[in-house]
Amino acid sequence: HSFTPKGSNNREETQQQFLDWQVQKLHSDIYSRAIYFDTDRISAYQDYEAMDHSPEIRQALSIMRDECLTKNEYGEILQIYSDQERVKEVLKDLFFNKLNINYMLRLWLRDLLKYGDYFVYLQTDKDKGIVNVTSLPVGEVHREEGYDQDLGAVRFRWEGSSNLYLEEWQVAHFRLMEDTKRLPYGRGVLDAARKTWKQLQLATDAMLTYRLTRAPDRKVFYIEVGNLAEGDVKQL
Repeated sequence: HSFTPKGSNNREETQQQFLDWQVQKLHSDIYSRAIYFDTDRISAYQDYEAMDHSPEIRQALSIMRDECLTKNEYGEILQIYSDQERVKEVLKDLFFNKLNINYMLRLWLRDLLKYGDYFVYLQTDKDKGIVNVTSLPVGEVHREEGYDQDLGAVRFRWEGSSNLYLEEWQVAHFRLMEDTKRLPYGRGVLDAARKTWKQLQLATDAMLTYRLTRAPDRKVFYIEVGNLAEGDVKQL
């Protein structure tokens, strides 16, 4: 026989209520955090786009992209390993025939390095599986986690299509997760140089403004009068 002290059920119920409250607060905090970081994320994307117009940064991104896509001895960027031949054939058909991975991966990877995020919409068929993919604008897609008080719930909201909500299995979200600073999003390789780049732009603008404001004071105007003597000038 088990002995239950008087009042223990009340304590367990109180503890369970406290735990439930913590879980609900956690859901709310995670969802609010995702919404809060969206503002800074869009601002960072705009800086990355401006930085990409610099020749040095543009070339650096292309070099890193090419280093990630080195081919093997068979000339393949992506090599599939599996003990089952059927699995290999299905994956080869998916990546090489449907997704054209040898060409598309170059485009995906460069934007992934620049932004830290990349969203791909997966067009699926119940019989054929994935039949096509479409790249989504990174600045218009928002990842929402922990909505409806479900910690494991994930969905994507696309602003460019009248706030269309997409399920987790409809979108492939590639992200560079170096730390937890920007969760649930990734962090681009240009993020560390973002502050320095802004300081450089400010210094360049200040120097250009200084030169423009001081330029009229240093101008000297020369007027060609020829070889006329003083007497000739008086006669004229």
